Amino acid sequence: MDEVARLGPKAILLVDDDPIVARAFRRQLEKLGYAVRTEGDPEQAAQVFGADPSAFDLLITDLGMPGLGGTELARVVHALRPDLPILLVTGSKDDVDPTEARDAGVVAVLQKPLTMDELDAAVAAALGAR
Repeated sequence: MDEVARLGPKAILLVDDDPIVARAFRRQLEKLGYAVRTEGDPEQAAQVFGADPSAFDLLITDLGMPGLGGTELARVVHALRPDLPILLVTGSKDDVDPTEARDAGVVAVLQKPLTMDELDAAVAAALGAR
């Protein structure tokens, strides 16, 4: 039995201001059977999440975005749903304060460039940890 079938259908909120990265991640995740809502604006993503926090099983967010950054978005989401796993994606793990990320609900920090196998494994681990 594959990982998705074992976990059942899951909904992911994917937030990245780079449309090329967001499209690639979305395609891969949908190919694996996940329902994916993509937002390019983290403030819009916070509003979408706030309107129905129970609609999502996972948040994947880029760290460096204009306005509300990934850690700040994670903090907002974590305040509404402390049980929601959050993956933070960054170009440099050195830019992430591990304590701050953990306190914001981040379960893993992923380094770009990220292979699709790495994305698959991180998502499965985050969803399995719930």
